[in-house]
Amino acid sequence: MGNETESIKKAALDYIEGWYSASPERMERALHPELAKRIVLNIEGTDNLRAITSERLVEAAKSRNEDKEALDKIECEILDAHGDMACVKTVCPDFIDYIHLAKWDGQWKIINVLWEFTPEGRKRMEAAQKQK
Repeated sequence: MGNETESIKKAALDYIEGWYSASPERMERALHPELAKRIVLNIEGTDNLRAITSERLVEAAKSRNEDKEALDKIECEILDAHGDMACVKTVCPDFIDYIHLAKWDGQWKIINVLWEFTPEGRKRMEAAQKQK
């Protein structure tokens, strides 16, 4: 799995580093067009499943500013890989992602992401919402 391990990790890092480096090209390269990125949010006592598409992620990366401090704190761990599928965990200052990848047309692409805010990320998100 040696070379595949590097390719899997590269796809995961293109996704998360693409976000923090404000590089929509890197993010788009990592994502399958039918990506399903989801978070469970409790809103007024009710759990809600919120989804983000690959198109929205790429557009959001275009409007960000690079965060060099966050880039230095990204952790990436391959949890499992078998054949043409893999599961990766990324941890960064704002989020923890569980990422499912599949080999698609010879390249590793992110198909699914289930994510959650870190405590610091939740504080930053709440502060940003109060400023609006």
